[in-house]
Amino acid sequence: MSQATDERSLCLVIFDLDRFKRVISQYGSDQSHALLQACLLRVRQSLANIMVHDDSHSSAKGKAIPAAIPVPILGQLSDKEFAVLLPGDVDKSINLQKVEAILRQISVPIKIAERSVYLSASAGVAMAPKDADQAGDLLSAAHSAVRMAKRIAGNSVVFCTPQLAANEARTMETENRLREAIAGNELEMYFQPQASVRTGDVVGVEALVRWHHPDLGLMSPESFIAIAEEAGITAELGCWAIQSAIAEICRMERHGLPPLQLSVNVSADMFTGLSGRDLVAHVRQALVREGMAPQRLTLEITERSIIDENGNGPQVIDALKALGVKLALDDFGTGYSSLSYLKALPIDELKIDKTFIMGNAKEDRAFLRAIIMMAKTLNMSVLAEGVETRDQLVRLYEEGCDLYQGYLCSPPVPAHALADVIKTRFPGTSNPQADCNRIMIKKGHSR
Repeated sequence: MSQATDERSLCLVIFDLDRFKRVISQYGSDQSHALLQACLLRVRQSLANIMVHDDSHSSAKGKAIPAAIPVPILGQLSDKEFAVLLPGDVDKSINLQKVEAILRQISVPIKIAERSVYLSASAGVAMAPKDADQAGDLLSAAHSAVRMAKRIAGNSVVFCTPQLAANEARTMETENRLREAIAGNELEMYFQPQASVRTGDVVGVEALVRWHHPDLGLMSPESFIAIAEEAGITAELGCWAIQSAIAEICRMERHGLPPLQLSVNVSADMFTGLSGRDLVAHVRQALVREGMAPQRLTLEITERSIIDENGNGPQVIDALKALGVKLALDDFGTGYSSLSYLKALPIDELKIDKTFIMGNAKEDRAFLRAIIMMAKTLNMSVLAEGVETRDQLVRLYEEGCDLYQGYLCSPPVPAHALADVIKTRFPGTSNPQADCNRIMIKKGHSR
């Protein structure tokens, strides 16, 4: 490969079927395998058409440039990935046309069990010798490109560039270190208090993962959750968080911390396929191991976890409720916000995203009031996130919100500091919420 010239270049394309795990979850492994084989047959037909076009194009130009390989090569890499090795062209647009022709064939619906299934794929392209002159390096370059294509959107094409390859190398290094961090106890649980809007008492905490990166220092979830999702280790990270949070809270209670409701985030990936059943089993084992009552654990789920026609979110939710844990719908209003799901599923708590409490216009107040009234009608408690000012707190009091969390209450703190925060920030009259309540009473708004 290292002897290739521009006239004898190779074009390696990796295709990664978008959201194919959902297809497997819905149709099962046998039918999903049949889908993949039907898709590969389409690709072979498309490659045959490409070769016919290339032959006619060369004849029209009056000469045939010898290709680095005589015919395209198609190979399956995994249950949702396959690679195509094509004779390359010095004109990037021609290579793009070939890849897009294959993507169009993949997007044509396939009949399975009397149903039309629509597939799409992300494609990553690497050229030899421009991007790499060794087979392994070329494969890595194409993988870097397809991962970027999946980040951008489905059914898209990305060509490898030196900058992309360098960024991907850093991402892979971070991914490997994150795997080691989960196993090597480099992760730490922080806790953010949740307080009653009416009394100011701290009644619960939300557990939040922090990573002590060897080079970058303390990292918040926003810095590494996307990497965990792409690496397929969000379930592993989530299980670690559930076990660690329960163990840490129970340990602190043995040293005098008052009993608090514990909230832990659960990713949507933990609700799909077999991992959903694994989630229920893991939660049960963690509770039994530490002796915590299931009712004291609240799992925060997102709308994506339950509004997924190819997943099994509702079934997992029912199993968790049967176990006795509570469920909170996180970031309400920022996703699908299906009221039918909200009515049908046994959600205990609605967490209002901070975007709905930041505005103070008449319309903002009306929307906030409507969310709280709807939750109350459905017998759900309401917790407002991201509360930073007293004005926001007063507004929540007036509208009947139950709980709040945010920097006005307390930022997330490590476990060893939680007890001191509760003692020093919330004793009697020094509680900022108690001051707020007195203001409300003076205004005649006592509840």
